[in-house]
Amino acid sequence: MALGRIAVVRTLARGIRSTTAPATSLVETLAGVSDRALPPSGVPSSSSFELAEPRHGPLGLSTALWSRGFAAKKKSKKRGKDKDAAAAPAAEEEIAEGGAEGEEPEVDVFELCESERDACYENLESDFATLRPNRATSGMLDHLVVPAYDDQMPLKHLASSNVRDVSTLVVSVFDPQMTKAVERAILESPLGLNPISEGQEIVVRVPTPTEESRQQMCKIIRSQAEQAKVRMRKARQRAMQVTKKQISDKDERKATEKELENFFDEALGTVQEMATLKEKDVMG
Repeated sequence: MALGRIAVVRTLARGIRSTTAPATSLVETLAGVSDRALPPSGVPSSSSFELAEPRHGPLGLSTALWSRGFAAKKKSKKRGKDKDAAAAPAAEEEIAEGGAEGEEPEVDVFELCESERDACYENLESDFATLRPNRATSGMLDHLVVPAYDDQMPLKHLASSNVRDVSTLVVSVFDPQMTKAVERAILESPLGLNPISEGQEIVVRVPTPTEESRQQMCKIIRSQAEQAKVRMRKARQRAMQVTKKQISDKDERKATEKELENFFDEALGTVQEMATLKEKDVMG
């Protein structure tokens, strides 16, 4: 039994290379911005340029899976009696809710790890896709946080952004009373933008990037990559805890822990490679 489990674990770990997309593709293919970016390092706390806390999406879902224990489905034994067959649906429902009283739900630790890794990659791709120093993109301001209604809200919840041309973005504020606050957040961001209010719309022209604005983008890239690494490390810690709890055999547990270390080492290396490639792209 132990040897069979180790074989499965190794097969899953070897599959990482085939399932992980090249970093160049990861950086270049997706567009849009993520709700899940976190505040960049190096940005003064007084600045209106902040990144939104994760709430929804693949990463939030995978984290929820961890918290629920991701109970695996179990097949009930056939008993050959009508009353037992009738009781089967109730048993399955009990398992889905975490198992019968006193039972520990089985956890597929590698499925959780892969979910966390893939969500982290997708998150980072989306964040990087909005950082284009030489042209306007519809999601380039979505990560800004605006003081509004006695709270801090992502700009995308207060306005919509549309590209007018390659160097012009038009921000349409939903509530006219929030126009000044949105304009100020754009002006105070480290992206070097000069917004101009036109009624309920804000016109943002994207200037030719300077060395300073490129460096600011690189700071954001490094911060986003570091946040992704933090998520990976937390996932590794949870995976180790689950492994320690699930596997009683010492040798099997050590082998599984080694495979998990290799899994996350490679994932962290991919995150760093993505960040390095994006910095090179931004710096030209």
